[in-house]
Amino acid sequence: MSALRVACGGMVMLAVLGAQVPPTPQSIPDPDGQIVRSEKQAFRIEVLARDLETPWALAFLPDGRLLITERPGRLRLIENGKLLPEPVKGTPAVWEKQDGGLLDVEVHPQYARNGWIYLSYSETLPGYVATGAPPDPPSMTVIVRGRINKANEWIDQQVLFRAPAAIYNSSNAHYGSRFVFDKDNHLFFSIGDKQQAMDAQDRSKPTGKIHRVNDDGTVPKDNPFVKRPGALPTIWSYGHRNPQGLAWDPATGKLWESEHGPNGGDEINVIEPGRNYGWGVITMGTEPGMTKRSEPGMEQPIVDYTPTIAPTGMTFYSGDKYPGWKNSLFVSALAGQQLRRLETSGATVVHQEPVFTEFGRVRDVAVGPDGYLYVLLQRPGQVVSQSTSGMLARLVPVQQAEAPPMRIYIRSGLKTHGAGQHDYPQYLADWSKLLTERGAIVDGSLHFPTAAEIAKTDVIVMYKGDAAAMTPEEKATLEAYLKRGGGLVSFHDTLCGPDPDYFSTIVGGAKKHGQVNYTLEADIPYTIVDTAHPIMAGMSNFTIKDEAFFLITWAKSPAIKVLATATMAATPSAKGHEGELVPQIWTYERSLDGGQPYRAFVWMQGHNYSNFADPRIQPMLLRGIAWAAKRSVESLMTVPPPRARGGA
Repeated sequence: MSALRVACGGMVMLAVLGAQVPPTPQSIPDPDGQIVRSEKQAFRIEVLARDLETPWALAFLPDGRLLITERPGRLRLIENGKLLPEPVKGTPAVWEKQDGGLLDVEVHPQYARNGWIYLSYSETLPGYVATGAPPDPPSMTVIVRGRINKANEWIDQQVLFRAPAAIYNSSNAHYGSRFVFDKDNHLFFSIGDKQQAMDAQDRSKPTGKIHRVNDDGTVPKDNPFVKRPGALPTIWSYGHRNPQGLAWDPATGKLWESEHGPNGGDEINVIEPGRNYGWGVITMGTEPGMTKRSEPGMEQPIVDYTPTIAPTGMTFYSGDKYPGWKNSLFVSALAGQQLRRLETSGATVVHQEPVFTEFGRVRDVAVGPDGYLYVLLQRPGQVVSQSTSGMLARLVPVQQAEAPPMRIYIRSGLKTHGAGQHDYPQYLADWSKLLTERGAIVDGSLHFPTAAEIAKTDVIVMYKGDAAAMTPEEKATLEAYLKRGGGLVSFHDTLCGPDPDYFSTIVGGAKKHGQVNYTLEADIPYTIVDTAHPIMAGMSNFTIKDEAFFLITWAKSPAIKVLATATMAATPSAKGHEGELVPQIWTYERSLDGGQPYRAFVWMQGHNYSNFADPRIQPMLLRGIAWAAKRSVESLMTVPPPRARGGA
């Protein structure tokens, strides 16, 4: 990782490139009624239950009731679409801190006959007496099953897994855990490594493993290590860090798994019995002392993610409510606040998209008996492990025609510079046509928009020199628009003006008018910093000829997300700054005082107008516009069929 020297408010700051934990994006506090247009399916967010505290997992009962675990230790029931006011009484006491608490819940496939419900949770070591050190008591994951009677009480509890006392430790992280049953009613459950990486390689210890037991906790005779001396007979696979997702592929019958990496390197795996998935020896992320990416006899992930997405619950969709999503794998993720859809072929991921990224941390996803997808959302806190409020939501499919088209306003200006440069009016004409063909409703002008002109706008696209030079009335209009959550896109020297301190707070960074801060007509070698960001999908490092900028004034905010940098070329105008690595593409998210969260996307190039049509650039710009509008980043990537006309 390299250091980047940039100017910020007259001071020099060091920004670490390639930071593998992205800043927490702002989320829409109440997504109820929001319509999302993803690549293959439009849907409406329907919030069914609020006032849940750190909801962790959900499971449906055969009669349509829904169980939800809250990490502080409560098991909740939703009945007839309503959250019962009181939790289930008598559930096990949990140790709640950081990752710990009440975790997964699962319903026996034969629940209608036997009534069994399965819970995982963290507990302190039984009989432990504090002696003043360590600071927290030893804790570990426990697996139990029980029943809920008509009085809403937890009864008939049986312990299926409790580790030996020596396994308990004072770490409050990496408990796992996730359940899934197979067609023969075997229970699979995952246990994290409890921050003891090499224990994941030790088959005499239960941590860092996926286990397989009969539904009563006994050991199946055909488990891979059942006859291996020194190995726990319940182990199905090992070498896992913190696995929090399990799902069966209905097309292949294979078991898929998600797990958190160390610093980046999150994994999606296909689990085979007896296989070693490498943690403790290899990782695709960054971990001190663990430098290998591969090792003979250890499995490679099907997909890995850096920066982290923190994948959790997962499910395959095989219903018919969302025709475009048939057989897709859905993965909920905490970092990036996303529900991710993966298209698979055998044991390969052939395509993926973030379905949404703006509704909070996504804790779990499941298919309901009605064939709809249900998700648990959690409001982000000041720290990632903070317990915060959450909600249950359902994705209700709508016809593409029902989803309102994206409304885009293009703020352009008069032609300046030489032939093929700063062609603002041509951009207004060309991109009005391009975006309209892709289903958007486009307006625009060569002047700053009035409040009436942008009253229904989803995103303003600005491509006009010195557009940051605004009158007080124009600033007020823009700020009112941003307070209602409208998006903003800035190309080239749009963010140039007399007051970069102000405009940097609007789009994350700005530059001062009249200052020599550019490399004119030079090669710009892009380094893609965040290849996992949906705006940068499929992109790798490349070079264009244009104008790059340095001496940027940056907002004092961690919400600037650098997507690509460029090394400043040795041009006369860049004397003294040649060789500097400076962000040229970024996103920025914030809320103005009293307003809704909004998004900004910035591409610093566009001096040479031909670059707008570059096949490496244009898809990125289309995704950036859609992202800033809080739509699926693929919303503008295809030309939809004509909308049906009403009437005879």
